[in-house]
Amino acid sequence: MSNLYAITLILAFMALSEATIVLQNFTAKLELNDKTSNFELLGEQNSHSLAMCAAMCQGDCVFFGFNSQTKKCRTHKKVCSSTMTKEDGWRYYSHQSHSLPRPIPLDCKDLYEDDKACSGVYTIYPYGTITSPVRVYCDMTTMYGGWTTIQRRVTGSPSFDRDWSAYKNGFGSPEQDVWMYDITVVI
Repeated sequence: MSNLYAITLILAFMALSEATIVLQNFTAKLELNDKTSNFELLGEQNSHSLAMCAAMCQGDCVFFGFNSQTKKCRTHKKVCSSTMTKEDGWRYYSHQSHSLPRPIPLDCKDLYEDDKACSGVYTIYPYGTITSPVRVYCDMTTMYGGWTTIQRRVTGSPSFDRDWSAYKNGFGSPEQDVWMYDITVVI
């Protein structure tokens, strides 16, 4: 957690002649500095300050980016670091409630709900203990994301012409071609 730090923003607004104080916790995503994205973009607005930008992160917004040089604010439902492009001046933040991962992700849906928005290979623990990790390919874009892939064909190798025991045990690699047996049922 050395590349993350938490900040608390206190936002004061005048609304119908009475001041409203809003306390929101955000975590800076330092690994996303000087990058920007259109992934799950909710909107882009002018913003004079980081506090004003944070206040724009409402409803479905979980991440926001603020560029102090251009005075722009971008609000996102999710961000995917592998889809981001380089653009100086941007700093990204996430709601504190979305910064704490689940103790053990049971499946790809748990990872998706922990703001893992990029499809790729992840480790899940379908049996609920850290002694049983399984590496799987997670599809985070199809039909709202969070799908654990049990069959994937990318290169056509290895051959899928196999006997029942191979399918029962699973074969291949989640990075390329894989047949994953049903990991939710012990055979």
